[in-house]
Amino acid sequence: AFLYVANDVIQHDKRKGGEFVKDFLPMLASAVQHIVSQVDDATIHKTVKRIIQIWNERQIYEPDAIKLLKTSFENGIQKKESDDEDDDEQTNGHGKRKRTDPSSTSASTSKRRRKTKRKLSLREEIRRDLAINPIPVPVVDEVIKMLQELEN
Repeated sequence: AFLYVANDVIQHDKRKGGEFVKDFLPMLASAVQHIVSQVDDATIHKTVKRIIQIWNERQIYEPDAIKLLKTSFENGIQKKESDDEDDDEQTNGHGKRKRTDPSSTSASTSKRRRKTKRKLSLREEIRRDLAINPIPVPVVDEVIKMLQELEN
């Protein structure tokens, strides 16, 4: 629901100047990943993908921003799949926890750690991108004024 609201605000704002368009981008990337990784509904995944596609078609965001959003979507899918695999590994077919050999657990954990060191998380990617191209944070009074102007 919040993504629909963001979409509405972004598309209306794009016609009037686009201040929210650029301000929403850092939050949208993490929101897309969160939605996809937390929700198990394929319909919602299709909806999120469609919204990103609409932003691309209507040129709401630059190609680099669309690429970031698509990457966030894919990272969310991968996170969902890895979370599901972790759940499957920790339980047997009857929902009971498997007994594991402590040496095998530490080996698989170290493999996961090595993988996470090579690949940046979405949050780290966004922080890196913001360090390269910082977005000025508006003062609360400015945000209220922008919302009032948007409402008018």
